Amino acid sequence: MTRMLAAIVASLIVIFTGCSSTGSTEKTQTASTVVNQVDASKVEQLTITRLHDAFLDSTSNSSDEGKVIDVSGEVIAFEMTEDNRFSVTLRDENKDALCLFSDDIANQIGSDKAIHRGANITVRGQLGKAGLFSSTPFVLDGCAIVND
Repeated sequence: MTRMLAAIVASLIVIFTGCSSTGSTEKTQTASTVVNQVDASKVEQLTITRLHDAFLDSTSNSSDEGKVIDVSGEVIAFEMTEDNRFSVTLRDENKDALCLFSDDIANQIGSDKAIHRGANITVRGQLGKAGLFSSTPFVLDGCAIVND
């Protein structure tokens, strides 16, 4: 009985930690450092639709995972997470991308700022798989707004 209970608890812990869709503050800070240090001439512009297709195709190994990329879209939602990060959802061609920013972006969010509902922006972030219960198949972490 004790072994079975231990196995159930261990399984629940693995499922809970493996299903997180937004990672952690530390992961976002690390990704932010990578994004800020990347050679901008080597950053590829990808579409949200292409990323959805790549991450949803179970026969495809997404070679883009871990890369720093740029995506563009319309801001449809933004919020501050419980751990003081900003989550911004971009939409393009009815597909969404979840972008995670550190709290350093706070002064750029609001109705008269760069990030507001309806704004069309380009975001640079480190590409990764989303958690099991995420509304998108991928996440851009450590994001920064790309100034054209």
